[in-house]
Amino acid sequence: MIQRPTVKLRARTVGAICVALALWGDAQLLATAEPEHDETRAEPEHDRTRAEPTAERTEAYLRTLDVADFIHRGTDFDQSLVNLELIADQLGRRVDELTNARDYDFDRLEEIERRLEGVDRERALAAIYERVTGGATSGTEKHIALADFLAKAIRHVPLNPTYRDRLRVKDPLVLLTLGEGNCGRVSAVAVDLWRSAGMEARKVALGQHVVAELYYDDGWHYLDTDNFGGIEMVRKPDGTIPSLAELSRTPLAIDRPASLIEPTLGGGRMVGSPRYPSYKYFGECPECERPKAYIYKTGTRSQQEQDLYFGWHPKLTRREEAKDILLSNLPARFHPSSPRFTGIKIRARDGQSLARVKIRWRRSIDTDKDLLGYRVYVSRQSRGWSYNPDGASPKVLPYWSHPDGWQPLMYERLYELPPSEVALLTVRGKRVQLELEPGHNYYVTVMPFDAHGEAVGREIYCASQELNIPL
Repeated sequence: MIQRPTVKLRARTVGAICVALALWGDAQLLATAEPEHDETRAEPEHDRTRAEPTAERTEAYLRTLDVADFIHRGTDFDQSLVNLELIADQLGRRVDELTNARDYDFDRLEEIERRLEGVDRERALAAIYERVTGGATSGTEKHIALADFLAKAIRHVPLNPTYRDRLRVKDPLVLLTLGEGNCGRVSAVAVDLWRSAGMEARKVALGQHVVAELYYDDGWHYLDTDNFGGIEMVRKPDGTIPSLAELSRTPLAIDRPASLIEPTLGGGRMVGSPRYPSYKYFGECPECERPKAYIYKTGTRSQQEQDLYFGWHPKLTRREEAKDILLSNLPARFHPSSPRFTGIKIRARDGQSLARVKIRWRRSIDTDKDLLGYRVYVSRQSRGWSYNPDGASPKVLPYWSHPDGWQPLMYERLYELPPSEVALLTVRGKRVQLELEPGHNYYVTVMPFDAHGEAVGREIYCASQELNIPL
């Protein structure tokens, strides 16, 4: 088998944001790969066990534990792991031929398994939880701290962690060290971290998606760091976080927070626009193999430590039909892809008080065709993050802000609206003309918006690359 090169290719290609995220679970592009929502299907049983933990290996691990390492790996967006076309090219295959069972980076996985052998998972998880939630006092504050950590620490990748014998990787410590996982796996890690502090948590299979629910303050509260990043989540008027059963009574509320905007897949091809979450959460799904369900762990600590799945083995879990979560006949709605710039013209003449800047871009793809227009943000301050310039138009490259591309520290700014103290314009077409005062650097972002997003109160959509225009 051809092994994938270990060279690191930083960040994403221009145009990868949002558009490429539409490929998650897209059968025609990754037809034989594991489904994104694997907990909606029967879990394969196994008889593999893990080595008994030792005090020596556990103490050595805890001495060097730094949760910042998890965050750096999870926000690095290494293109050799997240770009389907690059992976296929390295392996000499077509994209639609890739499979988890054959093409996952097994050597990397096995090296991590060796490093973690003998480490007490429960103690390690408790230490991670304590450091992640340190300083938080209320249940809601701890919930938000955990969500923020997991959104950064585990990225969604097209080839999900899989062993050579085709069993899925479920070990939370391995997944955190890899920095990879789909919705079912990051939800399982959330459950394991919350339970390590002696509190109850469960996974929830929603037909087309899997999330976690945490129990505190006498109630359940949903957590999804696969569709959502940062601390983007639905809040009730008092600032608390609802349960899925509560959310299902107003299903379109889940479409308000910024979702699927992390540029985690490369490629640069404009191939579609991702679905709003409401359809995957609460849409009726006649073709789904299993009904919506709450999934609880039932094994003892010893059974968890010995199990390859860390207690997520079918014999160590209990499924309960989630009868209080309502499904609706919701249509699939799609939000628009990020605009891609095609040209910039600057006309500045001596003696004129203002320079004219004309900017053009490609129309955003919006599958349900309710694109309304674009908001143009103009500032003398950078928004603080950037895509990689690979594949950008030569006409645009000289104006690329942050020419080195994406860096992990940029994640903190990803879920903020771009600054717009100079101008905030709304246009319907694919171009804008700005009149700007010479003598300054200007930063420009274009963000599409659609009718459904506006109806539910969404503010942050998939943004363009940021332009840096010196005048």
